[in-house]
Amino acid sequence: MDIVYKRDRLYRGTLIATVLFTLMACGLMIWFKTKEAYFDSHGRIAVVAEAALAGQDNFSASNIYKKNFSVQIVDEPESKLKVPLLTQVSGDKITISEEFTQNKLVITLKDGASYMEEGETLMSDSSWMEAVGVYQHEGDIVIEVYCQNPCAYEYTCDNKTVTLSFLPIREQYDKVVVVYTPWENRSSLLTNEWNQAIQKLEESYHIKIYSTISVKEEYTDEDMINFANHVHADMVIGMELVEAETKNAVTICNAAYFIPEFGNVELAAIQEQEYAEKTQLEASGFQKCEDKQSWLTKSAVPAALTQLRIPLSQQSAEQTYALNQKMMEALGSIVKQVAETYWLPVEK
Repeated sequence: MDIVYKRDRLYRGTLIATVLFTLMACGLMIWFKTKEAYFDSHGRIAVVAEAALAGQDNFSASNIYKKNFSVQIVDEPESKLKVPLLTQVSGDKITISEEFTQNKLVITLKDGASYMEEGETLMSDSSWMEAVGVYQHEGDIVIEVYCQNPCAYEYTCDNKTVTLSFLPIREQYDKVVVVYTPWENRSSLLTNEWNQAIQKLEESYHIKIYSTISVKEEYTDEDMINFANHVHADMVIGMELVEAETKNAVTICNAAYFIPEFGNVELAAIQEQEYAEKTQLEASGFQKCEDKQSWLTKSAVPAALTQLRIPLSQQSAEQTYALNQKMMEALGSIVKQVAETYWLPVEK
């Protein structure tokens, strides 16, 4: 009887402890939920401080100002994302950037907290969108759209609604070009000027240019070339500024991979000619891919990388600006020459 009595007491004690623990856990969950905004911001402050102490310069301190923005997502098969607003807004309040290496679109509604309410219902289409996230960054509302696959889009803003319509890339553009520069090289490039130059090229040749220069979230070479292969890009134009003792231009390609009519070698020859001519750097010919350029060997589309090697003493702000201008001219000449030689007929 003592054994049975002790066993029953043990079971009863365990049951009571389990119930009390469950109640405490539920209470804590409810309390944390009510303090979510506080912990959200203060948690990020701690992470920023820890990252700074660890020397992680790539961690953006602006993250501490991000706050969850609660919305309802309704799935409807219309190939669209619809975002209702309280008032009609002008187009200059809306910017859309493409983090294409992640199949992500980032929609920023400037001062959106003043014309978009929490709890609003957004319409999406799961056949195009894998996930939709919304947060507030200071006074702006940011909507991140993770797409199932690379796609083109168009957007309108009328009737107090921002509508993003999705389309297959090749239905909207004649050709697709990827302009690549290593992530660590982007600090030497003039982002706004490059984006404007690329937009003009897109309009002139009715092509889509995916440029890593405009990507704000860190990417790898593999991310970029996987994307280019997935969309069957017509070419990948790689460029890189390299610190060196002497000034010259070196073009690297995978000459062993043959693509009929227009391939790696043809693209590399055009890049070498245009970059050397526009930048006035001596062309040092082709080089084979090294391990750090392994993405060139993984490319299933025409691809080449031109390295512009500049001594550190010649990398002042003025010289960097002038070099950027010449590189942009070279990019335009490369697209023009490829279009006129290999893509004809093309409307201009």
